Amino acid sequence: MTQTVYVAVYSSKYGDEVAVFNNIKAAQTWREDIAQEYWSDYFEKEKPESKEDSANIYWDRLSQFGEEFFSIYERKLDQ
Repeated sequence: MTQTVYVAVYSSKYGDEVAVFNNIKAAQTWREDIAQEYWSDYFEKEKPESKEDSANIYWDRLSQFGEEFFSIYERKLDQ
């Protein structure tokens, strides 16, 4: 039996945080939540209403400057 998991890696100047999720939506929600929490540290303008849009803007901008990165990897686990 094989199980699919999603490994999310949040990299910042403080190090890497790694979390494993059972579904892609949960991993994306963590990505969105981080962007929501730290938005005002990097942007003066208001966040877009959509959490997905604000997360995309946040991670695009921070990765361009080499500040922070977020990656999601799909992995298969044999049980």
